[in-house]
Amino acid sequence: MLRRVAARPRLIVLAWALLICAMSSAHFVAQSPSILMESRSQGIAASIAVLDRGGPPLLTSDVPYHKGIAVSHLAPAGASDDQGVYLFLPILGHVTGEHDPGVLMKWLFAGCFALLILLVPLMMFELFGSVAVAFVSPLLVLREFDWIQGLDLYWSLAWIALLGLPGLLLAYRWWREGLRRRATVLMIGICVAASFASAIRIDAGLPVLLGALGIVAFAGTDRWLHPRTWRLSRPSRATATRPLIAVGLVLAYLSIATFTLDAARDYRNSVIHQPSFGSAYPTQHPFWHNAYIGLGYLPNRYAITWSDSVAADLVERAHPNAGYLSPLYESTLRKAYLHLVRIDPGFILNNIWVKSRTIVGSALSRFFLVPILVAIGLAIPRRRRETAVTLLLAAPVMVVGAGSPLMTIPLTQYALGWTGAWGAVWLVGIGWTLAELIAVVRRRSLAGLVKSIRPRPVLAIAAVTALTIALAATASPAPPPSSDDYYSANATGLATAAPGPAHTVDTWRFAGELPHGWHSVSASLIQPDLGQAAQQGMYVRTSSAPNSIALAGPSVLLPAGRYAVAGTGRVFSGGLGLTVRNAAGTPLVRSRYWWSQPGFLNELLDVTFSLPTATRVNLSLDNWTPFPNASGFVVWRLSLLHLLPAARYYAPRATPLTPTSMLARGARLRSWPFEGGTPQGWVPAAGTANGVPNGLEVETGVNPSGAQLRASQLALGPGRYAVVLDGSVEKGGLALEAIDAETGKPLAVSRYWHGQSFPKSGEMAAIWTLRRQTNVEFDIANWAPAPSSSRWIVRRFDLLKLS
Repeated sequence: MLRRVAARPRLIVLAWALLICAMSSAHFVAQSPSILMESRSQGIAASIAVLDRGGPPLLTSDVPYHKGIAVSHLAPAGASDDQGVYLFLPILGHVTGEHDPGVLMKWLFAGCFALLILLVPLMMFELFGSVAVAFVSPLLVLREFDWIQGLDLYWSLAWIALLGLPGLLLAYRWWREGLRRRATVLMIGICVAASFASAIRIDAGLPVLLGALGIVAFAGTDRWLHPRTWRLSRPSRATATRPLIAVGLVLAYLSIATFTLDAARDYRNSVIHQPSFGSAYPTQHPFWHNAYIGLGYLPNRYAITWSDSVAADLVERAHPNAGYLSPLYESTLRKAYLHLVRIDPGFILNNIWVKSRTIVGSALSRFFLVPILVAIGLAIPRRRRETAVTLLLAAPVMVVGAGSPLMTIPLTQYALGWTGAWGAVWLVGIGWTLAELIAVVRRRSLAGLVKSIRPRPVLAIAAVTALTIALAATASPAPPPSSDDYYSANATGLATAAPGPAHTVDTWRFAGELPHGWHSVSASLIQPDLGQAAQQGMYVRTSSAPNSIALAGPSVLLPAGRYAVAGTGRVFSGGLGLTVRNAAGTPLVRSRYWWSQPGFLNELLDVTFSLPTATRVNLSLDNWTPFPNASGFVVWRLSLLHLLPAARYYAPRATPLTPTSMLARGARLRSWPFEGGTPQGWVPAAGTANGVPNGLEVETGVNPSGAQLRASQLALGPGRYAVVLDGSVEKGGLALEAIDAETGKPLAVSRYWHGQSFPKSGEMAAIWTLRRQTNVEFDIANWAPAPSSSRWIVRRFDLLKLS
């Protein structure tokens, strides 16, 4: 029985392939869900929601989808992204009932790599005729590429390289052996897989198509090596079929990435009766957007960094009405990129050089055996052609795979096409080396093996080995300096509200031009900016000098006291320093902000300082960077404020507490206790509320006069009324309001602050008179001189009729 099995090695390889495929599938499925980009995950989840409600694929809705929904609620899924995962994963989720995009991506990865693990031993056996090579090859793939499961959708770049290169090499072998029908079927299958990969990540499978077309064009004939021997003659049948096969390969490559996705979009548009729906959105990753911000890999004087907002703001300044990632958007960035190529080609070439060294060093550190294996293959006469063909087939994969990290930044996930190509050559190289070693050992004894060694190939392999070691040690440059850790450790937090009671000394608005008294010191570019705010601002690109002053403000003489500078702005690249200096130029105080901080559009830049005596000061906006690098930022408004003690604002404006004896004569109509939380008939309007012993603690929002608690309206007849609040103000202020529900006008407003004595001096109350029946509602609102929160304790709210 064992002899019969051993006599049929393909059965052994097939059994091993099925076993290792099942084991690897179980391993991949047992891993944690894949981590996806947040916007990608949200788009997939939204598409699943539409499918679950009977909608078409590649569609999202901001309200629950239903037939006849207004198109204003709809958006194409995956706009500006590669849309394969927005089609495959939602359909998979809809069918299985799984709605977690991370789990669905894990399943997709597990299925694709299970297919790879199944086919690799079969292809390697057909290539090298060795059961040992077939057994080792899937283990090598798992060892070197198991870790890519967690890299979002970028694993598809390595997957198609590992599947495509051995498959094309086998197709080439079959083609030369006259098995052209078999080779054609294999290449068509590989091109369909390449189309699937390109649907997930743009052009991931394109090199595979190029390799297949190369086989059809050149395999089986050496005429192209000798052009002078060409003669016009009637083509043979085999030659005549090559164009038809090439067309078939192209159609196979377009089957999923083009035809299937186009059909899904057309079906979506027909279901929602919008033939041109989504036509304004790109359906693949933008090129020039990523290429432009990719120049920010190295410190530079153009304030470019790897941030979408850098490119978006540049386009906004040039064409305020250009849509994000629209054709005009991409055209603008193309012109900006080519402008830099013309004026500073050294900057572009230096970026490419450093990125090239980075990806080459990374590949060599992981696959340092590749040059040695290639040298071995070229040294063995019967493997020489096969080695050369392997390199030719790998060349398009390497070139296209290197394009992404070279044009963007050399992150691991972006370079997976390049890494996968090296891994595929490494896998095939181990295959031919191991096959040759097994063959030599079978044919000769150890002594015969030593005698068969020739000096020239050995010296060539030794030289390649030494060169590889040297390159692996020196290829990778030191990583470019990064200020992220420095910025995050030293940045000033944005302010959620303006400083407390204050008198405005001066306000400067940067509405497309420098305000009076401000001037440029070392800014390399100043121009109007619309950015992402409603008002126009001023864009500033600083010089590369660390901590240099970009803009300086006018000199202001201030008396002794406490002051603050507050304003609005946004950092797009590098860092921004907001500095106050004295007349001698010595910094008195400085706040610092950097491009990765959230909240610029909703929060404030601010700095607070005290002056013991009258001092002349001036403000400046500085380049904050630990090494030579330009920063880019937009500023909209700055205000210089003289801070006042809280009592100076609240005390003259507060309502005196009402004597308890005056309220004791009133009849209690309603009473709402807050001891167990918000009572029935009251709703929180803003802020937060937490139960405390004998009351409710309220932390208000920052709206200076925003209602925090609101009672349902009551119908009250003519008479004199009062509302009484039993509680205290712990911080800030509180306003009691009785409001005519029909007109929205206040009937009575009383204001109290934390400096008043509760309840020794009386009660917090609001009193009013009605001359007709009126619907009245009651608010307890924040009272502050500027956007800031207050804190109260509320125990009971009473409604009294005084007469």
